[in-house]
Amino acid sequence: MKNFKSILTLGMLFVSTAGFAQFANNGGSHSSGGGSALIKDTKSYSRIYIGYNPTTIFYDVKGVDNTTLNGFTFGYTKGISLSKNLPIFLELGARFNFGFKSENLSDEDDDDYYSTRLSYDYDDDYDEDEEETCKTTTASLVVPINVAYKLTFAGGDFSVSPFLGITLKGNILGKEKYEYGDEKETIDFFDKKDMEGKEYTWNRFQAGWQIGANLDYKALSLGFHYGSDFNEIAKKTNTKNWAINIGYKF
Repeated sequence: MKNFKSILTLGMLFVSTAGFAQFANNGGSHSSGGGSALIKDTKSYSRIYIGYNPTTIFYDVKGVDNTTLNGFTFGYTKGISLSKNLPIFLELGARFNFGFKSENLSDEDDDDYYSTRLSYDYDDDYDEDEEETCKTTTASLVVPINVAYKLTFAGGDFSVSPFLGITLKGNILGKEKYEYGDEKETIDFFDKKDMEGKEYTWNRFQAGWQIGANLDYKALSLGFHYGSDFNEIAKKTNTKNWAINIGYKF
């Protein structure tokens, strides 16, 4: 329900923005002398990009802390014009997301340790002088499907394109690697045995939503998006992410 309300609000904001832009375009086309600050550009486009893409994993489990992974993304987007009269585009593409985090568990007490992990057999009999680390790595392939409205300013060099859409995500990799002295253990988030049952085993497929905007100056593109998932990655576990991208538009 929270996701539905958020999407509804964002959708209304998107429609209002597009409506205001169309009003500005229409007003300019009927004005004499000064002209409009916006021009109509319905030409299709492509964009390649790379960016910073952190992801936060939320656990709806009492006593379990959320965790944020650093990450980066790279991808491709194709903007297909949907109208000869309105700068509305269907954006299709794909991007790879990579997440990573390294933690030193030696400084944590037992309660802190248990609060951050759902499935690791922790042994209290350890040498305090030994360093214990945990490295988390994730990877996913995301297919975004957006509707974008392009606001092109007079001169045609600068444009802003807010967008709203859905995402189809395939989770490729998810693991934690623990090292304590000479001992090593790797936990696969997609393995039922490693995750101690199906309950917390990660799903391979998720659908979600995203909202954002791209600012283009000639061939240079700067973008931002924020999104979350419709279905959980595991029971009582969900993810949210945002990204800042830089790219090339052609």
